[in-house]
Amino acid sequence: MAAVGLSLLAATPPPAGAVDVQVTTVRATEQGQSDPMLVALRPRLRRIVGARAYQVVSQERRQCAWRSSEAFALPDGVSLQVVPRGLQGGTVMMQVRLLDGRRRLV
Repeated sequence: MAAVGLSLLAATPPPAGAVDVQVTTVRATEQGQSDPMLVALRPRLRRIVGARAYQVVSQERRQCAWRSSEAFALPDGVSLQVVPRGLQGGTVMMQVRLLDGRRRLV
């Protein structure tokens, strides 16, 4: 089976008016070992993707301004655009777009 890419977001708002965004790109396959960093997430990833093994491909963390678009480059020419919209009940609300060139995947 061909590998599938998946990006996970974790965001926490710092006091300086920006949000700290971490994007972790994960490759999913039907066979092999899972990255030790992802073992705890494996059941959730399996429900979302359906694969059996997961490896971290890349990680990037940066400060993103509120209500401003930030693009993260992912493997194979894909990009992830995030816009931190605001806080709701202590949770960061984000607009997320996964793009292959100009074609929107999500």
